[in-house]
Amino acid sequence: MSLPPLPVPPLDESLSRLLRTYSALAAPEELAEAEQTVADFRRGVGQALQQELEEFADHEYAAGRSWLTREWDRQYMAVRDPLTLSSNAVFALALTAQDTGDPAARTAETIHRIAAVHLTEARGETETEVDPRGNALTMEMWRCLAGGTRHPQHDVDTVETGDQEAANREIGILRDGRLFTLTISDDYGRPHGTTELAESLAPIMGSETEPSEPGFAAPSVLGGARLAPLLDDMLTDDHNAATYRRLQNLLFTVTLHSGPEDDAAEQLRTFLTEPGRIWVHKPLSYQFDPQGGDVHVSAEHSVVDGGTLIEAVRRMQEITPADHGPLQTAPTPPQELTWRLTDDQRRAIDEGLEDYMASAAELRVDVLDLPRVRDEYLPFRMSTDGLQQLIMTIAQLITYGRVRSVYESVDMRQFRAGRTECLRPVTPEAVAFARALIADPHPEDTAALSAALVAALDAHRDWVKACKKGHGFDRHLAGLEMIARRHGTWHPLFDSPAVADVRTDLLSTTSLGTADQIVRYTFAPTVPQGFGIAYTQHPDRFEFTVSHLADQADRPDRFLSALEEAAQTLHDLIRRLPPV
Repeated sequence: MSLPPLPVPPLDESLSRLLRTYSALAAPEELAEAEQTVADFRRGVGQALQQELEEFADHEYAAGRSWLTREWDRQYMAVRDPLTLSSNAVFALALTAQDTGDPAARTAETIHRIAAVHLTEARGETETEVDPRGNALTMEMWRCLAGGTRHPQHDVDTVETGDQEAANREIGILRDGRLFTLTISDDYGRPHGTTELAESLAPIMGSETEPSEPGFAAPSVLGGARLAPLLDDMLTDDHNAATYRRLQNLLFTVTLHSGPEDDAAEQLRTFLTEPGRIWVHKPLSYQFDPQGGDVHVSAEHSVVDGGTLIEAVRRMQEITPADHGPLQTAPTPPQELTWRLTDDQRRAIDEGLEDYMASAAELRVDVLDLPRVRDEYLPFRMSTDGLQQLIMTIAQLITYGRVRSVYESVDMRQFRAGRTECLRPVTPEAVAFARALIADPHPEDTAALSAALVAALDAHRDWVKACKKGHGFDRHLAGLEMIARRHGTWHPLFDSPAVADVRTDLLSTTSLGTADQIVRYTFAPTVPQGFGIAYTQHPDRFEFTVSHLADQADRPDRFLSALEEAAQTLHDLIRRLPPV
């Protein structure tokens, strides 16, 4: 099914949106300087770069890509820091299995649901995803369900697809730091039945295994700068090279564990950062508690976004676990994959893990339940997403007395090879409303605040509409910069304070809507002083999952309390507004 190309936004529109966004952050004299820089860019190289980008977009569309595809991949693949502390995310899934009292049977049912969807993609039979209006969405990101891995390189990583067939595929089972392979499909690429899976799991689950130190997957938490040369050295050994090929070819992995804590925030932090739980370069790595039934998945973000993951989980929920009975071929008994390490390699891993753990220990994750006025009690229709973003704007002003830039992702999969667009929710209208509410949260006459709230929500809605058309300026600037680098026509705009301030995200935020498929999730902040915020709507509350680095975040305790204060203040105002 043919999808429209990702548009190249009009140059004037993007530059205007850049200045308007900056006006909410900057002092008047800073804004005036930015206006001069933008005007010079528009009169100078801007139009030529725009034309080159439009021609490049036509070329890329003809090749099945968007104009953003290669730049997106380049930026993600160039990350040298540990992926768990930079771009990976971990999600708690609404994917439950029947508790029969048999942990192996419960595990087999869960794996069967997951494998059925993965194998459908490997067979090339995945149905095209559509949006609520029936429009087809790009299926690019579904490819990662067929397996493969991100391969660390010295400068820029690559994605190795590995075996993409469905027949006789293996998955990996991680337990106590050891990795075992398990055959998941038959000669026809169908998932093994739950009985066969339970029998295959029994040798892994039914006996005590000696924990492996540092653990098969532990080296993968090291950043590319450290892992690439280490892995190169390891793969000179034929045994390790064969192990790595099988690791690449695994359809997915499942880590079996006993729930470390009942605390949801600590679970997410542990599942995201603890070494050895997963091979962090695999596209999707599941973590399952056979006793409690909780399912989490870690995603390597360069190959998949949350929107695709939601639909994959929805399809897993719809699977009816089956016992296929006698098979053409019996499942291969589990086999353990191991590394053969030299003393120098072990020493390099130990030193790298020591440094990594020092960094990972600084990550904090908090889960906040914030009040929400139920939809039926709203005085007029309000965007749920817009309200949650207003809470964050109010909290910034309470904490810092000023606002800094915020990133919000918007799904763009309605375009060929589309991923996400960047919405900038800190608008002049949002800041004006937040200042007015803080100054007088309980006015006798609510008319002025009501009007300011409407204006703020309208400004957010305008941004959503622009992003849905592919007309955000952040991605556009990235494309213009890409062309400028290629042609050696760099302009001071790209290095200007305006662009730097707007694109430095104190808050990196995203929402996947309700908790029907994704219960909650977390990821590291994108800047050391900032926060990563995932927010979910429930009928009578908002749930915010907030991450930060304890030693570098800007006043985290005050900001967390300000989120609660802001949500309560906004809640109280909305309850007082007359119906419209």
